[in-house]
Amino acid sequence: MAATPDHGLTFCPNPSGLELFSAKARTGAIQAAEAYDRASLALDLHNTDRVWWPNVRKMWASGTAGNGFTLNGTDMQFVLGSAPVETNGYAVFMGPACGASTLAKSIMVGIGPSPSSGNVCNACRTSLFFVDRRGRPLLSYIY
Repeated sequence: MAATPDHGLTFCPNPSGLELFSAKARTGAIQAAEAYDRASLALDLHNTDRVWWPNVRKMWASGTAGNGFTLNGTDMQFVLGSAPVETNGYAVFMGPACGASTLAKSIMVGIGPSPSSGNVCNACRTSLFFVDRRGRPLLSYIY
């Protein structure tokens, strides 16, 4: 599915087939966030909306993929939580860029160091944005 026109954000998913997140889809998004950049290009493409595919391919082609997000040997891929994008600060740029309907059908999964690691680096957190396309959670943007 082709991306929608760029309105200040390059990676807006095509709104066709997007649904509101169910509890099952949210769980799937969390699992995809935990697995992203760890197993294979094929798995990452399977769990990613087409709008983000060029970035996935570039990451795997560069040779930097396959270990997940790490910093100084610390696993940065602990899920810190998830929330609808329309209820957090990212709505400020995502709503105008991708439209209210896409915003309402997107969630953000935050990942970073496990709180039990003692690493409280707020700047080390990464936000993965997901859409639910016909019951399947797909990564569409990383910030």
